[in-house]
Order: sequence, then structure tokens, then C-alpha cells
Amino acid sequence: MNKHRFALYLGMAILLIAMTGIPKESQFSDRRANITQNGSTLIVGRNVNMVSGQEFGTGDPYLQRQNEPSIAVSTRNPMHLLAGANDYRTIDIPFEDEVPGYEYGSQAYDKDAWLGIFKSYDGGQSWISTLFPGFPQDTSEDGMYSPLKAFGTAADPVVRAGPNGTFYYAGIAFDRVDRGSGVVFVGRFIDLNNKENGDTIVYDGVSIVDQGNSGQFLDKPWLAVDLPRAGFQSQSLFRGQSESIPCGNLYVAYSAFIGKTDNNVRSKMLFSRSTDCAHTW
Repeated sequence: MNKHRFALYLGMAILLIAMTGIPKESQFSDRRANITQNGSTLIVGRNVNMVSGQEFGTGDPYLQRQNEPSIAVSTRNPMHLLAGANDYRTIDIPFEDEVPGYEYGSQAYDKDAWLGIFKSYDGGQSWISTLFPGFPQDTSEDGMYSPLKAFGTAADPVVRAGPNGTFYYAGIAFDRVDRGSGVVFVGRFIDLNNKENGDTIVYDGVSIVDQGNSGQFLDKPWLAVDLPRAGFQSQSLFRGQSESIPCGNLYVAYSAFIGKTDNNVRSKMLFSRSTDCAHTW
């Protein structure tokens, strides 16, 4: 390109900028101000890692994956959040006795993914995490008595908030060896909101929505929670130590893949409802 042509193009570019104008900071601010909710400007914050720490169970020392997240906001305190995700932090557990529940040849040895629980008490700026009770290496009281303890892997989290600080966490647990053996489940949590600092979202058990078998694999649940309506039931959550909670209807939809061979697989959609805060379906 010769000098004369370059000067011509440069002059045209300067003229175009002068005609259109360079956006000012105030113009960008005006655009941001248009993104409002209840009169407050929404500004994207920095990304926050929801998994941290070097201790297995409460942290992820092996820097594994978490995916397919689902999150809900407490109806008692909007700064309190509960989330779930497929969680692979159990994949890289060393074959050592230091891991509770380890036994050669057991499901704990054939390590697989599970489901993670993530809690924030400052609007998502920081998080604590653990695994959903019942994973193969879980020796806690909640884990040992969980109906999920019979299965080697879990997946497909859906977290929804209910009234009075309740949370409901749906998913599937299954056994890859015993093909088709698995369950759709819903876990119960409640935000007691009774501490200025500390963990106030407590686990209140899990119930089985449906059971799979060798000819029916249950998959991909989805969950909705309604407000309490006329004639609602009440339940005492947190093992009867909290106040009585009015129950809105819970609805779970999920897939069932039917057929014992790959050449004969069919599917259907199933639907289940609970009227007692996910105790029965």
C-alpha cells in the first residue's frame, strides 16, 4: 500500500469516528443501569470457585470435576444459597486405609462419581461443600442409614427452595454393575437461619420416589415445589426439633427406559407427587 492510499484510509477512519462519536463511560453506565431488579442495578461479579480446601469430603484435594449444577435461594434469608452438582472428587481417592469405608473389591474400590452439596451464607461470595450423604465411603450416621448407601454412583441434581426455609434436592442413585438397579430420590434440607456465623442449612433425610430394576432404568428427574394450599399437611423437619412446617405439593417428573437389551429400549415419562414435604410419594 502506497503512502497516499494509506493517508486516505486513515483520514476516512478519523472522519468516521468523529461523525459517530466514541462511547463515553456515562453511556455504558446508562446501559448497565437498564439492567435492574427491584430498583437495584445488577452488576456481574467475579467468578467464585465453589469447591475449595484440601480435606477429602469438605474439599477437593484431587482437583476433580463438578458439573450440571443446580441452585436455589433460601426463603428465610436471601443470602443463604444451596446448590448441587455431579461431583467427581471421589474418583481419585488413593487406595489407602486412610479413606473411611475403603475395602478391596467393594463399591468403594470401584470409585465413581457422586453428588455434591454446596452452601453459601454470603450471597455466593464464599462456599462450603461436602458430598450428599450415602456415598460409598461415607461412614457418618446419616450416610450409613441412608437408602442411597446401597448404590455406587449418583447423578442429575435438581435443587429447589420451598416455604419456611425448606430445600428439596432430587437426583438418581444407581449401580453400574447391576444394570438398571437404581432409584429416583428427594433429599430434604431446612435453613434454620439461627446463627450469625456458621452452617444453618441442615440435612433432614432422604426419601425414595421410585425404584428401578433390571428392565427399567430411571433417569433425569425434574422437580417443582408449590406453596401450601388449602388443606395442606404439616411436618416437623430437622428430625422433629424445628417448628412444624406447612407443606406445599412437590412434583417430580422423570424418565424410565424400558427393555432388557439395547435392541429393545423404549422410554416413558413418569410423574410423582408428595403432599407431606417429601416424606412419601
